[in-house]
Amino acid sequence: MYAVIAMKQRYANEARHVILSAMSSNVRPKWIVVVDPDINVHDSAEVEWALSFRVDPGRDVILVNNVPSAPLDPSSHGDSLQEKTNSTIGIDATMPFGKLYATVAEVAGWEDYSFPEISSER
Repeated sequence: MYAVIAMKQRYANEARHVILSAMSSNVRPKWIVVVDPDINVHDSAEVEWALSFRVDPGRDVILVNNVPSAPLDPSSHGDSLQEKTNSTIGIDATMPFGKLYATVAEVAGWEDYSFPEISSER
C-alpha cells in the first residue's frame, strides 16, 4: 500500500511523527510520503515533484525492517499469516520547518507570452 499525506507542520519534525504513526497503524502501508498542503496528493506528478525537489535522502527517509506486513502481500517474508513481515519506508517531502524555501514561481505577465498549455495527458 502507498499512502500520501498532505499536512502543514506546526513544529519541527512533525512530519516524521506522522510518518511513524502511519507506519504503526493497522493499515500497514509499505510506502508513506508526507507533503505540504500546496501539493495535490491525488496528482502523482506533483508528488513526484515534491520528492525530487524537497527531499534529502540522507535526512528525510525513514526505513524500518521486519514489521508486520499485509497478509496478502506477495513480497512479504514468513510462512504463516502471523509471521509475515516486510519493510516500510517513510519519506518527508515537506519544506524544511521554519526556513524560507522556494515555492512555485509566479511570473508577472506570463499569460501574455502565448505559450501553449502543458498537459500531462498522453
